[in-house]
Amino acid sequence: MSLTAKILAGLLVLVAIDLGVVYVRALHTELDERTQQLDDARQGIVDRDDTINRLQADAADKAKQQQQLDRARSAIAAQLDTALQENRRLRDENAEVRAWADTPLPFDVARLHNTPAQTGAGDYAAAVSDRAALRAPSDGAAD
Repeated sequence: MSLTAKILAGLLVLVAIDLGVVYVRALHTELDERTQQLDDARQGIVDRDDTINRLQADAADKAKQQQQLDRARSAIAAQLDTALQENRRLRDENAEVRAWADTPLPFDVARLHNTPAQTGAGDYAAAVSDRAALRAPSDGAAD
């Protein structure tokens, strides 16, 4: 084997080693990227699980609040029923109370009594007609 062939073979080995090093570096870079993607995916799963657990806890809390509300509403309904029964009993027992209860309500009170319940400013504004709108306050002087 001649010296030129040995040098050429040595250069080829060096080029092969250099290409091997470049390939290994590329593999390490790809491995690092894949590892980062895996870590991101794991973190995404942890975040998702935390969100699911938080939503489940919130749903359980809302269910408990609903049960409390139902119990309170039932208690109020029972109290109202008791009060209505007491009112009926008093009306039935006392002629004076019965006469007072049979008296028709004044028109404005009856109108208010027949108005549906209002639960906010929007309901109130919708219930007030334009013809019943209030005037702007003034000092009483004519403009």
